[in-house]
Amino acid sequence: MKQNLLISIYQVVAVALCTLIIANIGLDAELLRITAYIVAAMLALNILVIALCWKRFGLALRFRITEAILLIASAFTPLVSYYTFIGDNTVLPVATSKLVLLYAMGQVSWCLAVYILPDLVGKLREKRY
Repeated sequence: MKQNLLISIYQVVAVALCTLIIANIGLDAELLRITAYIVAAMLALNILVIALCWKRFGLALRFRITEAILLIASAFTPLVSYYTFIGDNTVLPVATSKLVLLYAMGQVSWCLAVYILPDLVGKLREKRY
């Protein structure tokens, strides 16, 4: 549970920082391309974390592989957030703060649904029975 919480906090901070940095570089590109850059930066960061912290993900190889797959999949949440909330309406300019908030909220919902809530529900069921 503690490891999942730390990974979740890392994911939210990483997506917020990547969005702030890439959106403030001053690229004259459409929002979809900026979102693709954010996804690429998140994917590179997550692969770096997987490479550096492989032994700390757990004892079993199956658990390590599962964590690595989840980290790689979580890099694509900004793209899902883009298509869910913004879509093809890129004619309207989106402020950087709103973009950071949108992608961070998408990452929080992903982390809650995949990392934190399954463990919490399992612990509650163990206490109940």
